[in-house]
Amino acid sequence: MKTTTSLLVAGALGALAIAAPAAAQSRDGQFAVTTRGGYIDWGRATSLQGAPFIGLDADYALHRFVSLGTSLLVARPNTRGEDFLTTQTYGLNTSGDTTFVYGASQAVSIVNGELLATLRYPVNRFTPFLAGGVGMYGMFMDPQVSGSARRANGMSGTLGGGVAVRLSERAGLQFDVRNLTFFDYDRLKLDPTNGRNSYAALFGEDFAAPPSRSSRVNSLVFTLGFRYIPGGGVDDGPRDPNLPREDQR
Repeated sequence: MKTTTSLLVAGALGALAIAAPAAAQSRDGQFAVTTRGGYIDWGRATSLQGAPFIGLDADYALHRFVSLGTSLLVARPNTRGEDFLTTQTYGLNTSGDTTFVYGASQAVSIVNGELLATLRYPVNRFTPFLAGGVGMYGMFMDPQVSGSARRANGMSGTLGGGVAVRLSERAGLQFDVRNLTFFDYDRLKLDPTNGRNSYAALFGEDFAAPPSRSSRVNSLVFTLGFRYIPGGGVDDGPRDPNLPREDQR
């Protein structure tokens, strides 16, 4: 994961370096919203299966290269049942003649909200960018599986980059990859059995060992977004001040 993140950051910085000679102008003081969707490759240590997500970013341009805003992400992945093995025995309690081993999985609702800072470098129709943020996440277990309304929460952090493509004066597409980090994480809170009847604890050699518990877990977020600026002027790129605006589209 560290190698992937390093390559991502290096690639984004390289894109900025290549684009640097063609300095661009974009408008200060504009609000923009980006509706996002994509796929989260949840890190193995989370005990969550990869799943789609939806999200919404809103930002305000402090400068033509810098914007601040908020980011919201919602997902509903399933837990990995193979990490939470349990048993059901039929027959006598002391010497049952049939024992079934199964993975106890459940769907988990996840909401992550962050304050996000973005560095942009608009060049004609393309705007490479780097983004980073901090915030909080909440995980809500399925009460029908867990037996109660259980939840977990903690701090989160994001670092990534991508490129926006201008389609018109107000609209554009955005592609990015972000590393999402959850802190204060405890995957055992996802176990609906609370460790009862753990077959793996008795016969661990028969099953792959679950990941070690970690309080910090990383996941990759792959995003396709639609970016809209209500006031117009999406990453307009360099202009000749001697020409009217309509002649430079």
